[in-house]
Amino acid sequence: MKHKATILSGEINFYKDEDLKKTLKRLEGETIFVDLKKKSNNRSLVQNNYYFFMLEILSKELGEEKNYYHKFFKIKFLLEKIIGRPPNIERIFEAGKFDEIGNMLTTTNLSTVEAEDYYRKIRDFASMELKCHIPLPSETEYAYETL
Repeated sequence: MKHKATILSGEINFYKDEDLKKTLKRLEGETIFVDLKKKSNNRSLVQNNYYFFMLEILSKELGEEKNYYHKFFKIKFLLEKIIGRPPNIERIFEAGKFDEIGNMLTTTNLSTVEAEDYYRKIRDFASMELKCHIPLPSETEYAYETL
């Protein structure tokens, strides 16, 4: 359960106080863990549109569906961040876990900085391993804002 708040003069001020009260009532008598994190800016709509533009290029150039590349890159780059080493994608395929693992990982919560790093890794991989050039947003006339 997440509840948005601001800190003012050392006090926590929650936004949706009624939602928090309901949550606390349900947890009455329970031991809980509270994890405070500074809010980060999630990737922008423009970044998200650029990401799916990248997947579209790969799909057209190499023939797989966009969703295949979406899962592939989540496994290749996001799973590595979680497990601390490059994943063995061949073993994941052989075990029949590609779709399952690919669906568990998400790009939705990437910050704007994390999203840019993720896209750079995809462009580099596409260029070096797949021999497919993916242009930077500034290198295209694509209207990422209007999708």
